[in-house]
Amino acid sequence: MATFAGGTVSALVYGGTTGGVANNELVIAARGNTLQIRQLANGPFIQRTIGGAGTIRDIEVDPDNWKVVYAADAADVFRTNDVTAADPVWTKITGNLQAINQTGLRSLEYIRNDTGTGDMLLVSGIGGVSRLRNPDTAPTID
Repeated sequence: MATFAGGTVSALVYGGTTGGVANNELVIAARGNTLQIRQLANGPFIQRTIGGAGTIRDIEVDPDNWKVVYAADAADVFRTNDVTAADPVWTKITGNLQAINQTGLRSLEYIRNDTGTGDMLLVSGIGGVSRLRNPDTAPTID
């Protein structure tokens, strides 16, 4: 883990695409349950807190729209449809991971599938690797 703006960075994303336009200057860094987002080189960082989350262990963005962000702490997976919103809505999309003993979550990987069978979000943890098809339409849990 690296030190960033006074704290330890536990996860990092750089670069993304929205509307077919690449943003190579994008940085999203996690500290605790807070994301630091910078859209332009030398631009300001904005903070977005994921309520109810522990320390974020990994971050993943939708490859077609970097504003759609997935984040995982040790127990849950969260999604927002617009991380740049003033008060983004974070939904928990953990599904049945805890019921199948998929705990100690460590990393996320978004797999785009252009064959029509749907994109996937892979989640790794103590139980191995689990998949969530069509993560943009995943049901939420409380």
